[in-house]
Amino acid sequence: MIFAFAIGVAFGPDAPPPPTTFNELYKTLATKCTSKARRLPPPQHIGNISVLPLYSNGSNERYEMEQLHITYDEPTSLYQDTNINVSSSFKAINDSYHSVGEHLLVDIRSIPNEDNFLTNEEHLIDAFKGITVSKGMHLGSYACHHEERGAGGLSCGMLFLEGHVSFHTLPEEGMVSIDMYAFGSDLLLSILAALEESGSFGVNKLGKEFKSCTTCDEKERDEEYDDNDVDSGDEEEDDDDDDEDVDVKTYWSHKLRGYRSYENNTRAHYLDNSDLAEWVIIPLDLKYKKEVASVQTPYQRIDIWDMIEHGDTPGWDEGLKLGLEPGDSRWMADDLNMIEHGDTPGWDEGLKLGLEPGDSRWMADDLTFPERLLFLDGAYQTHSDSEHECHEAHVHPAMFTHPNPVHVAIIGGGDGAILREVLKHDTVTHVTMIEIDQMMIDVSRQYLPLYSDCGHIANSTKSCFDDPRVQLLISDAHDWFLEHYGSNDHNSDNDDNTGSFLFDVVLIDVLDPEESDSLSDKIYTDPSFLDALYSSMSPSGVISIRAGKAPSIRDPKAQEGVNSRRERFFNMLERNSQTAAMHLYEEPSCGNHEVEAFLLVCKRVDCREGWYASTDDIDRKIVQRLRGTRRVEGGVQDAVRQTAVLVHYDGSTHYMYQYPPKAWETVYCRREPTPYECAFRGLDLAANIHNLGTGLTLVEKNSGGSDSNVSTMVFATREIQKGDYIMAFDLASSLFVSKQTQENLKSYSSNSSRSFTVINELSQFINDRAHLSLTEGHQLNVVEMGGSAFIRIVHDAIGANVDRLRPIPKDMKQPPFSPVFDRHRYSFDVFLVATRDIKTGEEILKYEQVWE
Repeated sequence: MIFAFAIGVAFGPDAPPPPTTFNELYKTLATKCTSKARRLPPPQHIGNISVLPLYSNGSNERYEMEQLHITYDEPTSLYQDTNINVSSSFKAINDSYHSVGEHLLVDIRSIPNEDNFLTNEEHLIDAFKGITVSKGMHLGSYACHHEERGAGGLSCGMLFLEGHVSFHTLPEEGMVSIDMYAFGSDLLLSILAALEESGSFGVNKLGKEFKSCTTCDEKERDEEYDDNDVDSGDEEEDDDDDDEDVDVKTYWSHKLRGYRSYENNTRAHYLDNSDLAEWVIIPLDLKYKKEVASVQTPYQRIDIWDMIEHGDTPGWDEGLKLGLEPGDSRWMADDLNMIEHGDTPGWDEGLKLGLEPGDSRWMADDLTFPERLLFLDGAYQTHSDSEHECHEAHVHPAMFTHPNPVHVAIIGGGDGAILREVLKHDTVTHVTMIEIDQMMIDVSRQYLPLYSDCGHIANSTKSCFDDPRVQLLISDAHDWFLEHYGSNDHNSDNDDNTGSFLFDVVLIDVLDPEESDSLSDKIYTDPSFLDALYSSMSPSGVISIRAGKAPSIRDPKAQEGVNSRRERFFNMLERNSQTAAMHLYEEPSCGNHEVEAFLLVCKRVDCREGWYASTDDIDRKIVQRLRGTRRVEGGVQDAVRQTAVLVHYDGSTHYMYQYPPKAWETVYCRREPTPYECAFRGLDLAANIHNLGTGLTLVEKNSGGSDSNVSTMVFATREIQKGDYIMAFDLASSLFVSKQTQENLKSYSSNSSRSFTVINELSQFINDRAHLSLTEGHQLNVVEMGGSAFIRIVHDAIGANVDRLRPIPKDMKQPPFSPVFDRHRYSFDVFLVATRDIKTGEEILKYEQVWE
């Protein structure tokens, strides 16, 4: 039998060629359906589009067709434009998209089931067909199934050359659930937009718009729909229609599918593994999400979205806008939110909505205002609910670290928020803002107006961009700095034509180092740009940079992990001879899913005096330096000095920034070779601690027979091993006195007409017992308050048996960047260790330069 089959295949007649046009395909199918029970329905035509329905649309009578097994070299659609070569069209699609696809899920609920719309196959198919075909999809066939049991809905599948659409209806709940797949990456979101824009809910209006019309073209269908929309003149009927409006809820999720290549760690698509996709596009359970703006500029893609999450409750400002009183249970309800499920109104929103304190609607999410998010090339940038915290964290630590910032440069920052924070400083007389993308500024002015709103700042303008202190340059910052400061002979304090001041503070607000971008790459990788940047700065210049996501203690060494680009940037800064100090800090309230990090860089080490300022000192500077806020009193605008000009930043916040979390230290110490100071992280748990009464004792000795010759010394009462800690409890109780405090004490006692014995004695006590902090550039005096002050001093280092912790090798300076020093600087300033084994009864001795 097999042999006979082979003979037939080899010598039998050739198989007829497969049909290549719609008419040929129809004739082929018609010859297979000759009986009345299997009659092939006539084709339908919409303009130059031919459609071959598989089932009757009117009576649900199923046309039986024999199964056809036809092999084609290229796929042929049953529903095609007769003027298009399907084979070449499919080949173009295949060559363009390869294995890349996209998947869209849409759930729509509370749809008015007028005229049994959710069970009307004709209207539903026409609705989806009209939308998809209008967006360039080519329908091949569709099939529907009516559920006779249970919910009694309709399930349909539509096959397209580019993918498929399936949907299921639940009439009792007024719900339709939609599943779409298409090759490519940019088709389905446009179809989603068409669904949302086509009617009050989407699909129901589509069912009316794309009525069954097999002979009219698209223009005629639009005119027919417009005619139906004309006012009937029956006001009562029109009012009834308005009264029947319902709150249709739509949830959707979009996700890229398939395999995409990542060259040089660059995303092939702005939704590939991006913040925009993970935060907004993919989640199906957001109560509300709406695209506000999507703009592709010559330099970047700008996306702005509004969203609300289920369970969100109103913030304080939103609640006040709603009129909620403190204690109102509605603070915990999400039905006061304006958009997302679970969102509840903020305080300001609540007040705007007329809520009184105590109103239960504070806890409802139907009055909650949406959160507005900004994404650049898919990467998260800012969040309307937390942008103040983030931008204040970026700007003010650098501004208050500098002793007197007058000229400030901003690189990037097109949304205007960095500029807004800078203009709050009364010391600032000129701001040079270099932003390459004019469209970024324009989009932000329109859709993010509060970011650049300086109307509440005294003596400023409504728009921060219009403040007379601002010089806005639309230019590539990298090229601009190289042009104006690339040569070392630039020493002009002012160039009126270019705005080339020597800047006291430079704020860099571009994409984070780990985000690949042609513009930011030049800033983070070009040593010549860094040289030009330093040349543009005054001797006390300070730089503040967004440093990306905070690391985890589980991260590998930085040069091999996801933050390798950031590590290379840090290395470039460390190698530059003009980098004197680098300090990392984190702000957890930036609205990001991960903690945001910032980097402060100084040209001089004495900037640490400002960086390590006390909370009181920072709060004092805030009052002295910042402009007041503007309020209306009696119809007249008055400037009022208020701390409310800052929402988040203050002295305590700055104090928190001074200690980078342990993860930075952990990753830093995974460098190769391991930094020297990493061996001094924390106390040695294997060593013993010897304090007065537990290993040490004070002994008085009289060397001359009079009370004036009595001296107190420290002796060991037990064996002490090399590396053990000496008087750790006493040294940990040392008093830290700033240089400014010490100078104030001297000045007060010398200039006063009265004699203040106590102040004079305190000042002398500090002079006798204080030593300067090991941290270079930090003028902090450490005053020994306990028994360690009685350890006798010797003039020969060999004769001493205790020494301080020495995390810096001999004859070397503190490195400009070290999270270890930032985290353990006080330990390095106070603790003493035994330099050799000390026997019982032996005196404890320290070298006179032990703290130098």
